[in-house]
Amino acid sequence: MMWAGVPPSSQNSQYAAIRSSAAFPGWADAADPTVDSARAEFEAGRFWHSSEMLREHAAGGAVLTPSEVLLLARADAGWKNWAAVLAGLEGADWLDGIEGGEGRLLLARALQAAERWDRAAEQYARFRSIGALASEIPWAASREAQVAARAGLWEPMLTALDAAGRGSPELSRWTVLQLALNSLEEGDAEQVLRLLPLISGDSAIAEFAWDLEARAWLVAGDTARALDSYDELAGGDLGAEQRGETMEAIGAIAAAGEDMAAAHAAYEASLEAYPRGASGTRAAWGLLQAGTVDAEQALRSARILDQARENHQALEAYERHLAALPETVEPEPAVQLARTRLLSAVGRHEAAVVEFRLLVETDDPVFELRVLDEWLAARSRQGRRDAVRTIEGWIIERFPESRQAVDIVVSRANSSWGRGAYVEAAAGFERAIAMEPSHASAGLARMRLGQIRLQQNDEEAAAGVFGSYLEEFPNGRRWAEATYWAARSLQALGRDEDALEYLMEIQDRDDLSYYGVLAFELLEEPFLPEMPAGPVSMPRIWLQGELRTLDLLVAAGLDTGVDAHIDGLVERTDGSVLETLDLADALIERGFSIQGIRLGQDLLRRGTPRTKRLLRVVYPFPYRELVTREARERDIDPILLAALIRQESAFTPAIHSPAGAIGLMQVMPATGREVARSQGLRGFTPASLETAEINLHLGTRFWLDMEQRYADGELPLVLSAYNAGPTRARRWREFPEFEDLLRFTERIPFDETRGYVKNITRNVGLYQFLYGDD
Repeated sequence: MMWAGVPPSSQNSQYAAIRSSAAFPGWADAADPTVDSARAEFEAGRFWHSSEMLREHAAGGAVLTPSEVLLLARADAGWKNWAAVLAGLEGADWLDGIEGGEGRLLLARALQAAERWDRAAEQYARFRSIGALASEIPWAASREAQVAARAGLWEPMLTALDAAGRGSPELSRWTVLQLALNSLEEGDAEQVLRLLPLISGDSAIAEFAWDLEARAWLVAGDTARALDSYDELAGGDLGAEQRGETMEAIGAIAAAGEDMAAAHAAYEASLEAYPRGASGTRAAWGLLQAGTVDAEQALRSARILDQARENHQALEAYERHLAALPETVEPEPAVQLARTRLLSAVGRHEAAVVEFRLLVETDDPVFELRVLDEWLAARSRQGRRDAVRTIEGWIIERFPESRQAVDIVVSRANSSWGRGAYVEAAAGFERAIAMEPSHASAGLARMRLGQIRLQQNDEEAAAGVFGSYLEEFPNGRRWAEATYWAARSLQALGRDEDALEYLMEIQDRDDLSYYGVLAFELLEEPFLPEMPAGPVSMPRIWLQGELRTLDLLVAAGLDTGVDAHIDGLVERTDGSVLETLDLADALIERGFSIQGIRLGQDLLRRGTPRTKRLLRVVYPFPYRELVTREARERDIDPILLAALIRQESAFTPAIHSPAGAIGLMQVMPATGREVARSQGLRGFTPASLETAEINLHLGTRFWLDMEQRYADGELPLVLSAYNAGPTRARRWREFPEFEDLLRFTERIPFDETRGYVKNITRNVGLYQFLYGDD
């Protein structure tokens, strides 16, 4: 699972007002066992279960007391069922009289979720006036300011900001910034300009507010004042990226006013300062539109646009470069090749073929291979298998020792292997190894060839294949794989001492890897890598205060402030191992698991001695009670479920994948809706999948469906189905290697799925080692 799609960070923690009911002694007096059970579910973080129990209780004729209605509202808030919170609390006349007015706060939050800004502002203000829950007032005041601003209530907004600032100056400044950003997004330039004096000169947020005034004037349509503002910025002390953005904006204003000379100069200055990122792309295209450019300027724009994958614009830039060259200057072959590649990318395939044929006629073999490689890629994108096969043949014939040629031969051998043509596949893999054994795909070819020999029951040949790799590349990227399978082959031949030597090497060099876990298993030993427990956590006054601020920012929904604050905390640890571990633990506890895991991984990369404490950061187990209870109710091993979640989402509840999967177990919204319906989960929305409980409840149900489709319940097959889909898993089940699950794992055709299965198998071993005895 890729973690590139992490959503706004404040979504990673539960609503801050959901606190332990132990804070309210009066709640302990309830005598109704159903309510007591619902409260116990709530305390365990099982908010949906709690709300369902209370609703069924009411449906059976029970009249819920105000405290019980409040418990229901808190439970609904826990799984983001804000519509139900609103329905349950709006109009209630007891909100201020119990539990410090928390019902009023929940109602305000539900109104905010419904975008009823004025009513939300009113309810937040009424909650603040009660003054009972002092710890909640700062973030509630921040949210009050946010909704008041959206409702156009300037004076109430200022009053709320003042209240937020009294609780936390940090909270106040980030609230103002968020208000300004919201106003800018809504096109309310006047509001932005009124807010800016409140944060003017605040160095803590200067990185985010530096150009807000200029952008506000642009939104207002006052380009003259926007230009004045940008000119003032340009005369100041800006970093390279900010200067590039400023000059690009000046160029765009000048171009809009048809002052092409000024636009040209500004775009040039922008590219000189910072030719990367979005501003660099805009400046590169703007320069071309601003009038005449020389060959060098056009080429620079072309390369920037090409890197940004703006294919049509990059093609035009390359063509303008070629047109601007003096007749006495020959075009660079690399430039001609880039233009030809783009011709194909924009759909001008036949024109591209003409150019490829001209370019391939060269005396430079290195360039010829580049041309053939690009030509092959272009034809592959077209789906022209006949042309692809022809070009592949040219590459193999002309450049048999090249990476490209070896890749082609291995790819063809893989296709044969996929069809079950083992003899043909083995011949292809052997050919690839002979062509150039040092290429990465040749290493893969050896692993595949060894597996074929095992399938043919020729353990002697298999041991030779794996052993030859280790002789030539003892530290190659596949050394652990080759070592393990060499040991398996030798063990099958009765050469136990030789096999033991290989297995001990894995335990010594790579015991925490997939093959490390398998090595312990093959030795019939429990997976117990040697390492000390590590340092214990120490209370740090500075960190406790900063975490309180982080909690306020999260509760207020100030994503920009949350991310900046975490960055500041990481910087403040200044490389201290103990402080970094404490910070990582605190972040993981708050739902920022990816950030915590990365801190642990950074420590390992820096050579920090490994300990169980450090490994618990890299392989954490938050939401443990939730995971354990859900797993046991479904008769699933909690360790397996934790291992799966670590791979799928790194325990980040609101993470979204590029494909649209959501949450801990990466459930697709359509799947979630279908399973929710079958489980009687009312009020489901895709946002429900961002709550740990709902995601676990639906994800484990889907997992069981996968297990039930495969009666044998073999883990690699079920994992394959979960990752690649049941249809593919059914097809792969027919592989002869399925009789040996470890060889079946190596046989999985998709690199992603094969790696997925291996990673989770490794995770199971690690989580059992780290948490199995707790």
